[in-house]
Amino acid sequence: MIWVVLMFVINMVISWSNAYVGGKNLSAAAQVGGFPWLLNWCGIIMSGCGFTWCYMVVLAGLGFCFGQLTHEHVDMCFKVGYIVLAPTMISTGFVITANSWIKFVKRRSLGNAAEVAWNTYAQARNTYNALSFFPEALGDVVDAIFGGKGGSDNDGKGKVALLAVVVVVVALLLGALTTRYIVLSAATSA
Repeated sequence: MIWVVLMFVINMVISWSNAYVGGKNLSAAAQVGGFPWLLNWCGIIMSGCGFTWCYMVVLAGLGFCFGQLTHEHVDMCFKVGYIVLAPTMISTGFVITANSWIKFVKRRSLGNAAEVAWNTYAQARNTYNALSFFPEALGDVVDAIFGGKGGSDNDGKGKVALLAVVVVVVALLLGALTTRYIVLSAATSA
C-alpha cells in the first residue's frame, strides 16, 4: 500500500510539473511553432494522462472501499483506462524521448545523460508493457462488452465493462480539466 501511495504522489507531482511548465512555455512554443510546439503539447498531454490515471486510482479505490465496486470492476477500470491512455502515452513518449536524444547529442552533459537514460528506459518499459498487456486488456474489455465467448454471465460482464467505462470517462474529464486549469494558470502568470 505504501508503494501505491508513493507512486501516486510521484505521478501527481510529475503531472503537475508537466502542466505548469507546459503552461509557462505555451506562448513561446506557439510563436516558435514546429517541434518545440509539438514537444510542449506532448508534455501537456502526458500531464493529462498522469492526472487521469491518478483520478482513476482514487475513483476505483473509493468505489471498492465503500463496497460499490468489486475486484472485477476495479480490474476492468484499469484495463479500460490502460486501453485509453497507453497509445497516447507511448506516442507522446516517443516525441519526448527523441527530444532527449537530440539534446544529448547537441550538448553532452551529466544532466542530459540522466534525462536521456531515464526517458529511454521509461519509453522502452512502457512500450514493452503495452505490447505485453494491451492485447489481453483489449480482449477482456471487448469480450465483456460484446459477449465474447458466450454464456449466461455476459450481461453481468457487460455491466461491469459499462461501469468501468463510466469511471474512466469521469477520470479522463477530471484529468483534462485539472491539466487545463494548471496550464492556463501558468500561462497567465508567465
